[in-house]
Amino acid sequence: MSYLDFIPNLPVFTGRGCVEELKRVLERMGDPHKKVKCVHVAGTNGKGSVCAMIEYALRRAGYKTGLYTSPYLVRFNERIKIEGRDALDEQLELSARRVYEAQGGEKLTHFGFITAMMFDMFARADVELAVVEAGMGGGTDPTVLCRPMLCAITGVDLDHTAILGDTLEKIAAEKAGIIKPGVPIVLGVCASAPAEIIKNEALRQRAPFYPVVKEDVSEIECSLSGTGFHFRGESYILELLGAHQAYNAAAAIMCLEELKSRYGINVSPGDISQASWPGRLALKLYNGREILLDGAHNCAGAGALAQFLNTAAGGRRIIIVCAVMKDKDYGGLSERLARAASAAVAVGMPDYPRALAASELKHAFEERGIPAYETEELSKGLSLAMELDGEALIVVCGSLYLVGEALRLIEEGENNEQGQA
Repeated sequence: MSYLDFIPNLPVFTGRGCVEELKRVLERMGDPHKKVKCVHVAGTNGKGSVCAMIEYALRRAGYKTGLYTSPYLVRFNERIKIEGRDALDEQLELSARRVYEAQGGEKLTHFGFITAMMFDMFARADVELAVVEAGMGGGTDPTVLCRPMLCAITGVDLDHTAILGDTLEKIAAEKAGIIKPGVPIVLGVCASAPAEIIKNEALRQRAPFYPVVKEDVSEIECSLSGTGFHFRGESYILELLGAHQAYNAAAAIMCLEELKSRYGINVSPGDISQASWPGRLALKLYNGREILLDGAHNCAGAGALAQFLNTAAGGRRIIIVCAVMKDKDYGGLSERLARAASAAVAVGMPDYPRALAASELKHAFEERGIPAYETEELSKGLSLAMELDGEALIVVCGSLYLVGEALRLIEEGENNEQGQA
């Protein structure tokens, strides 16, 4: 028996999180969360990219780092990294056993159990600085039990509204729950109403508040090879693609500057330039064709993707290969993607009960005025897109699960080529 097999049977949500239950479990494990210095990052979009940039710069500076993100794309091990490397199977198994044995009668969620594993692994590995990405929430998210040196909220938009609330203000209040008394908080570019809520919570907690000023990010230049921009008079170049990454980078830079000035952590913000974040505007080769993978799965993300394609694709035709979860605003998402696409292929995901039927997504794209098709699985969707247009850039998006499946197909193709060599 593997203790990891226990995790998929846990509830995904309980309606209120499992913070108190997790606190008791961690206490039985010796409070590993209290032994890990960390940066805690929440937000609707961009938090994974910001985490990746901060962790990469800290690792380049010589610190032993931990990185906790979700979801994974291809392998579960991706969720917990130490020194930039995916967790080993034996490390995961040991921590899963320790959490399982400490759980007792506590009812942890799926994410709560994995968060306990993360704290245990980082503490046992003597991680010097961890970067911890919140799940979908903030104050009720299991990661809120971390002991941060610094917090960041990348921004607030409408997503997971059935759980977090159906207005920006409600979602902002939940995200602001990560703010701790006296702990600095960096806020990424954000609409004024949710920004005010976060600022007020920072004032209430007497937490130094550092918002990114949108106008401080300028001269953004995007291409399929990188992103250049200026921030407060300094020039930066990113391997990450998209104008939105310039704003994410500004938040990461401010976090690193605060770590350096307040805590004496010897880090160079310019080191974010080579950070990567799989499945987010990632250009890959599949069967000899360029395909662009992006995890855009809500309206804001789809809008950023469409903007990037319209400015950086060099006038190439775009075919969207897409799947979405049925609890998303797929009408709004398809409307934004249609701004950049010449056609769309809706893909079924039969292994995911939350996935929207391909026929419904096809209809949504057709209502937005572009030709649309449907297939029962991703491999057939990619083949169809290639047949439709031999020159178009194929873009896989709409769900991180779909992006993960695309990465698996690419890996399989590469392995087959190596086996034949």
